[in-house]
Amino acid sequence: MQSMRHGSAGRAAPLQRYTAQLGRLVEQRMSMAALLCAKQDAEHQATQAHTAMLDAKASNEALRNEIQHRVQTQARLTYLASHDPLTGLPNRSVLCECLALELEQARRSGSKLALLYLDLDHFKDVNDTLGHAVGDALLKEVARRLQGAVRGRETVARMGGDEFAILQGSLADPAGAHALAQRLIAALRHPIDIASRSIPRMAASPTSCSATPTWRCTAPSRKAATATISSTPC
Repeated sequence: MQSMRHGSAGRAAPLQRYTAQLGRLVEQRMSMAALLCAKQDAEHQATQAHTAMLDAKASNEALRNEIQHRVQTQARLTYLASHDPLTGLPNRSVLCECLALELEQARRSGSKLALLYLDLDHFKDVNDTLGHAVGDALLKEVARRLQGAVRGRETVARMGGDEFAILQGSLADPAGAHALAQRLIAALRHPIDIASRSIPRMAASPTSCSATPTWRCTAPSRKAATATISSTPC
């Protein structure tokens, strides 16, 4: 009986060792599988994070572009609302605002101001014979020359067509308005070369009105230049 027990125990020992070894192998394989799964999961998460980062970067870039586009559009609309698109000069609306400010300044300081109107003689003939492209180029050059002729608190604005207005503030006496008119005429005295064509001296016809501090302005017109500024507000 004892020998039989020893024989059974001897046969069981290798089986137990095999079972233990098999268990260790299974644990190792399970650990390797778990590591592999963990590695794959980490790689997947890293890929997702990188994709999310790229999406966020693209979204931020798109948002920046959209904001920049809106800012530029708003700036452009603001500019077009206050400037003549052809010459870049302030328009009639801006001139009226400047006139109101100059009138208030004149009322406070007791100074005077002048508003001069200037148009180009025979401009229609230029458009009719040489074309509107040449006429537009002529207006741009006239605007450039007028801007070069003004000083200090003098503002050039385009009223439309071939008409320009020049506002002169802080006048000590009316002689200053006369001197400004002479500078404007002198600026247009020389011929203008456009598209290989020499346009003869464009005679300008300036008219003006002076204002005392008690007057208020309306939107300037040719009638106002030959009379006074009306008493209605801008």
